[in-house]
Amino acid sequence: MRLAVGGALAVVGDPSRLTAIEPELQAARAAGVPVVLGSGGEPGGGQVSRLELAVSQARRAWFAAEAVINSRPLAEVRELLAAGRASRRRA
Repeated sequence: MRLAVGGALAVVGDPSRLTAIEPELQAARAAGVPVVLGSGGEPGGGQVSRLELAVSQARRAWFAAEAVINSRPLAEVRELLAAGRASRRRA
């Protein structure tokens, strides 16, 4: 688990890199921190099952779809990314 720029938590479903544990995810959800789910991105197959693992982690922590950034419409994700870039430029 890692906190991404802009305050979203990255949850990677690669079994060799699982770092998010349920109590930490539940604490993040309770604090209103959104998540981004990913497979780990390494080539070689298994991406779908890895993404399913990331989804199951978020579900166990009771994240609603609205709190999962990459479940939002593309236009909204682009707005969030643009806002994050703008805030980093100001910092």
